[in-house]
Amino acid sequence: MTHGGKTAACQILKNKLPNCAFLDGDWCWVMHEQAIIDEILSKLETGDCLVHTISLICDADSLRKRLQKDVDEGIRSADVIQRSIARIGLYEELDTGKIDVSHITPEQEAEAAYYAANPALIFPGLEIRLHQRRVLKGGADINLTRLKYGALCCLAT
Repeated sequence: MTHGGKTAACQILKNKLPNCAFLDGDWCWVMHEQAIIDEILSKLETGDCLVHTISLICDADSLRKRLQKDVDEGIRSADVIQRSIARIGLYEELDTGKIDVSHITPEQEAEAAYYAANPALIFPGLEIRLHQRRVLKGGADINLTRLKYGALCCLAT
């Protein structure tokens, strides 16, 4: 099991999604304001992409514990803890999907982000992956015509 935070989860997620990229804000910027996200996205060529903005958030105690580990390992300076805790509320204001990662592993974070970016209708033995236009029965792809796929989605919702 991987231990870590946002970067670990994004590395896992990157391997699950085809033609995927992620921007790791820890290296260059803090993405706690919508204007920062909007400016970064405005500089990227996204015409042929579907962009999902997701904030991985956690409670103050979990954040303190995660950052203290980095401080103890010499990765971050101690002042990052109070600065980061002070910004927690700002993430609620962002126009992003939110995933609370306070008490889950990076693998679980990646799974939650995957399903946030790839919504699916899930029934016993059947999964309809809406963005991928795929239907799986028992984990195996089912080939449907466009008309049958549309009818299935209509009936499922």
